[in-house]
Amino acid sequence: MLCARALDRGDWNAAYRLADRRCRIRPLADAHCFVLRGEALYRMGKRSAAIEDVLEAIYIAPDDVSANRRLLAWGTPSQQASAAKVLIDCDRDLRVQRQAMAVLRASGKTTIASLRVYDGTIEGWAAWQGDAQLRVAMKDSQSRIERFLEADPQHPLAAELGRAASFRMGRGAGSQFVSVLKGNEVVATIYATGRDPQPPQTPASSRQSRGDTVTVIMPVYGDYAATQACLDSRWRNSIPPGIGSSSSTTQVRSRASTGCSAN
Repeated sequence: MLCARALDRGDWNAAYRLADRRCRIRPLADAHCFVLRGEALYRMGKRSAAIEDVLEAIYIAPDDVSANRRLLAWGTPSQQASAAKVLIDCDRDLRVQRQAMAVLRASGKTTIASLRVYDGTIEGWAAWQGDAQLRVAMKDSQSRIERFLEADPQHPLAAELGRAASFRMGRGAGSQFVSVLKGNEVVATIYATGRDPQPPQTPASSRQSRGDTVTVIMPVYGDYAATQACLDSRWRNSIPPGIGSSSSTTQVRSRASTGCSAN
């Protein structure tokens, strides 16, 4: 939050320091932390370091839209093409999709398609050059259904490659392979897993016994009394009833009195 505010007001150095600290401490940072640090670095003129952070974010979360948008804008041609493929499938912003299509078109792609799986349908779109006939094929363990696509001149992506069409197909409860085909070429494919009408419920006791831990970051003040009051308040509000606090309070006081500090 503080890093984002620093970016909003144009304080790149402060944004970098805040994001950098979060990227270095436990628990392990999420993808967006590296995206924020990369944004600050880019604004500071450090493009290579910014791309490294964006790549780290994508390593953590390959489908992260924010990270892939930045790689599309900052990366090398091969990195841009990789980001474009992700954004075609994951980003619903038409402006970004057009940018991604332009990158793929520049790399030699003449047919682009996107598929999405929903609870009861398969939806998507395809864009292509020329007069070739595209079709959508859905196959499960028992049957195969094919549907030919008819170009829609009013499609919002039609201008990018010349022709485009959207489609929607209903799906059953089983698993299916769904593909967009141009002749024998597979343009896009996705595996839709079967839908369990009544997924098993996880017992509450098992969800609560995983041993998850929480890290609490607290400031260390310049005087003992303020630091002790902060620690005592945290202790009183976080320890379950029935667990004594005298030994831990003594340990905290002992550490504070010896000048123990945290960076």
